[in-house]
Amino acid sequence: MKSYFYRTVILILAVIINACTSDDVNTIVDSPGVNTASISAEIHVSYTGSQAVTIEVMLREGTINSNTDINLISGDTLKASTVGDPSQLNFSDDLFNNLLEISNQVKTLQRGTRRVYDHIISGIWYYATTDAKYRDKEFTVSLLRNSQNDAPNSVVSLPPDFSISIDELTASNIVSRSGPVTVRWSPISPGYSMEITGFVNCSNGDTDEWPAVSLNSSAGSYVIPTENLTGYSGDCIITIGAETWTLGSTDPAFQITSFIQGHQYRTRAIATVE
Repeated sequence: MKSYFYRTVILILAVIINACTSDDVNTIVDSPGVNTASISAEIHVSYTGSQAVTIEVMLREGTINSNTDINLISGDTLKASTVGDPSQLNFSDDLFNNLLEISNQVKTLQRGTRRVYDHIISGIWYYATTDAKYRDKEFTVSLLRNSQNDAPNSVVSLPPDFSISIDELTASNIVSRSGPVTVRWSPISPGYSMEITGFVNCSNGDTDEWPAVSLNSSAGSYVIPTENLTGYSGDCIITIGAETWTLGSTDPAFQITSFIQGHQYRTRAIATVE
């Protein structure tokens, strides 16, 4: 009887463990065992108004929503370029007389962490940065493979630059939470959407994040509702985030759910009082 009890407990524990781990934890496979046609790529090229443009790529086996991340090894590399497909560059071109231009315009991506508004985005990410002076160029992201067919031509351009301002800001950068707050962007860019969100951090430990609101960029401004600003106590810092984005073209060698996006992000932190 005691032996039967132990076997039953072990069986129940095994069922519980399998139930908890089957879908909750991403698996990792090394790249040589995955055909290019079975790889989904999620690619982001982003500029925040700083000194650099960031290129970030996540690869997955199957669809982009699968839970199997790909680890690049054995000569498989990701490259980002502002001078076209890096696998087809002619090293006798005038460009290559200037080694600094090579290092700035053709980058090999390294494994790292992706953050959006300082939030970590899960998954295995590969990233590189290039000088902000190249942000008006077309970005080409290439998966170059050791023994599989390449996917060299995922291409995107960034949306136009913009800046944001807050109408109600005083000289001391303080606004009242008793009234609306107007965020304005300039210049407006017809044909692009604008997403506005907010992140709240108060002196008493309260935190909050507002859901993103999607607008037509031509609107030029958005009035944050008063109810978004109330319900907090003490002094608070609210970081307003604004984003425009555009969709590029992914290399057809990738799985069909792949995509590449170009992003412009801007933030403005304001101090608020009750």
